[in-house]
Amino acid sequence: MTPFFCAREPELRKLLERGQWPQASPDELRAHVAGCRPCSELASVEQILRAARAEAGALPRLPSAGAIWWRAQLRRRHLEMERIVRPLLGAQLFALALTLAVAMGALAWEVRRGVHPAPCTSAGAGAGAGSGRSRSQASPAAWAWGSRFWPWLRW
Repeated sequence: MTPFFCAREPELRKLLERGQWPQASPDELRAHVAGCRPCSELASVEQILRAARAEAGALPRLPSAGAIWWRAQLRRRHLEMERIVRPLLGAQLFALALTLAVAMGALAWEVRRGVHPAPCTSAGAGAGAGSGRSRSQASPAAWAWGSRFWPWLRW
């Protein structure tokens, strides 16, 4: 390796920095670079580095390690919550089914016994609610029906 400096090297360097080599270079400079070893090495190394930069720019950029770790922690917590909630959902469905079964059983029991609330006498609600009758005048069947389910409630 000889320490040789070419007088045309700064001109070549400017063209390389602007990305204009070899398209916008004069013919005499191209001929000079073909014959001058330091200038041809500079041009070839710069072109190789430019191609490597372009190739590296095309690769996807990874986020920082902290962001990757944080996302992994969030994913782990989410999966743990799903694993915990899954049995709770089953218990809730079981409780709903049990409640519906008890309600249907109570309704069937009431229908079988034949105890029903008094029918409405007007377009409004039942006795005492818009029918002109007070609560104390409610029918005995309505009184018996209400006191069976709510014994502490006095009409």
